[in-house]
Amino acid sequence: MYRTGRGEQIHETGLFRDSITSRTEGYDRPLLTIKLASKLGEEWEVINAGVPGNNTFDAIERIQTDVLSHNPDLVTVLFGANDAAHHKRVQLLDYKRNLTDIDKSWPPFRRTRL
Repeated sequence: MYRTGRGEQIHETGLFRDSITSRTEGYDRPLLTIKLASKLGEEWEVINAGVPGNNTFDAIERIQTDVLSHNPDLVTVLFGANDAAHHKRVQLLDYKRNLTDIDKSWPPFRRTRL
């Protein structure tokens, strides 16, 4: 959360995902970002950290720079499509361990599962 020059509070939400999040569908930015921003309102800034082709191994490598460095108030995490893809095939135990490592990356006081 941060304050604008006018003193308004802005909450940040991060979308930490793969190509499902980053699709633009012909827009200048990801469609999910546009739709989520319209639903949340002006007091939220949506940070879309979706990267096409990424799996959970890639996510662990970029979590600090793409998500944690923004200190978001809320983060949604969704990976698995590329982990299960025929050309990548991340083993199930690796997938589970990677998701656990991603979950443990958040400060304990900010970690909540819905």
